[in-house]
Amino acid sequence: MGSNLQLYLGHDKHFFHVQSLDTKGAEEEAELDELSARYTGLIEENKPLLEGVLGNEINLFEIPRDVFEELSRLVVSEHKHQMMVRKYDGQESRKALKTKLLEIAGAELTERQDNFLGGHVLAHTHRMILPVNYSRLVEFTLRRGLAEQIRNSVCEGFGKELLQYLSTIPDEAIRLYENHFMEVTGASDSIDGFMFWTLAPYVHQDLKQRGLNQNESMKRIVTWAEVAHDHKLERAVESKLKHCTLGLQRFECIEGIREPLGYDERMPTHLRARLYAKQVSEELIKL
Repeated sequence: MGSNLQLYLGHDKHFFHVQSLDTKGAEEEAELDELSARYTGLIEENKPLLEGVLGNEINLFEIPRDVFEELSRLVVSEHKHQMMVRKYDGQESRKALKTKLLEIAGAELTERQDNFLGGHVLAHTHRMILPVNYSRLVEFTLRRGLAEQIRNSVCEGFGKELLQYLSTIPDEAIRLYENHFMEVTGASDSIDGFMFWTLAPYVHQDLKQRGLNQNESMKRIVTWAEVAHDHKLERAVESKLKHCTLGLQRFECIEGIREPLGYDERMPTHLRARLYAKQVSEELIKL
């Protein structure tokens, strides 16, 4: 299966931002050109390794550490969501949004299943399915000429398929999931919350790439979050999400991954998450 590195090479320089608000006009464009060139260069110079990892042909840890360091520097310069967890005005607003997302996903939830969308899960799902709307970036993307070319198929697909999967969990089984699943996925600023919503879309993509169907993959991902509270930690700063800490700590990415996925899947946050997700799905496929 192709790795689609061409996807990332097709990024727009306006996915990045300049460091100083005083940088305008030609100077701003030159700085954006430089950031774009660095991203392109990183991909081109490491193409065989990246293709090997994304194609599940070689191990993630064969990629040199300095590649991830440069990728993380580019992530810092990525144009960010205006908020990580959006707040909504009242129950009516949440209800309307919930109805809209479920309609997009083609899913219906029972009153008990609806508990899965409590806490901040609704906001995170909104960000997955409608990132530009979520971050109120419509005007920005229109001004930059990006509105018609935003690509978000992986996160949108994950958000929709998560809602579809939650709708299949019988009411009598929900109590086995909701508290611990919500503890991880509904957190606003915990390491686990960031880790789940950053990696899960690409874990899902990779599990399907490895041969699982939509529901088989989603079951493993929900279970991955649900059992996180049982994980015995060696250090308090580590994530409870199994298979993240053990392998990915080697890249010291637990803190570094506290950057939400960007609004377009060609951004550096997405490439980094897709690479890191390989370590998790490699373990989840064994369940």
